[in-house]
Amino acid sequence: MRGSRRRLSLRKSDEAAEGKLLPVVVALFILALTGTFLGWLLLFDGEKSFNKDNFSFGYNTKNNIPNSFSSDENKRQEIYDRLRVLKVDRIWFLKLVDASFFLRFPQLGGRFAFEKMDSSIGIVWYELAEEWLAKVEQLPPNIRIQLGNLNDSSWYKNRENLIQKGLARTIVEKIISTKAQRLLAGWIGPFKPDEPFLQLWHAIALLDLEEVEIEKINIKQITSTSQRIFLASRDIRLMEVDLPSDNHIEFKTDGSPLIQIAVFNKRGIEILKYGPLGRYFLAPKSGNKLYILFANEGVASGYFRLDFLRD
Repeated sequence: MRGSRRRLSLRKSDEAAEGKLLPVVVALFILALTGTFLGWLLLFDGEKSFNKDNFSFGYNTKNNIPNSFSSDENKRQEIYDRLRVLKVDRIWFLKLVDASFFLRFPQLGGRFAFEKMDSSIGIVWYELAEEWLAKVEQLPPNIRIQLGNLNDSSWYKNRENLIQKGLARTIVEKIISTKAQRLLAGWIGPFKPDEPFLQLWHAIALLDLEEVEIEKINIKQITSTSQRIFLASRDIRLMEVDLPSDNHIEFKTDGSPLIQIAVFNKRGIEILKYGPLGRYFLAPKSGNKLYILFANEGVASGYFRLDFLRD
């Protein structure tokens, strides 16, 4: 009798334990089912958001790259690793390489049309990535980490400092454009570019505008003068010229063919378009100041001569 009661008691204990365990098992099953559903949902969204028009060698899966383009997996991983070490935004960098790639191959129409591409073209993409990595490495770490997020407000203080010294905004932007040639030469001319190249333009504004000096020249009491001026490679010189009241002044420049010149009036209007030396120009009848910008586009330093002649 006692044995029967003990067996009955044990059976009830087991049933109670099973009753407590059942909700836990059901909850775990529902949780696993929910996780699986969410995983498939995210995967579906990722596939749906993929756009071939925005394809980049860098951030698409290997299955989307023909064998001739993805054969060097180590090369691609090396680029990713270097970007990580440099703390450079990967998406921006890949857009930069893509943009330069399409400038190199305009026949592709801005799309990765694989039927028109062979392995040699794919090699060019990786070569361009190496080229841009080397240029980005030249920037200080505090600027590299901002690439992809820079804008006009990033260098607001530098701009305002020059504007307070009398420079018009157009002159400030031309200074940046000429200085940015040390990174953008061969791709973008001396003007404010579009994205993704614009990030490097902003980087130069943030980095180099503080170093810009305005050299003042007063020719009000001078009949004529001639100056031989040194200009370092990839550098600029900006001169503010005070004109006499009659403004009958002729200017002549001469020097290295790699040195360019642009002349602005006080309001920032470019009265002599950016171009080579060896040109004559007359001071405008209105206004008492000129701003003359010289830019050395060569990799070697050089000299130029600037002559002022009163008519």
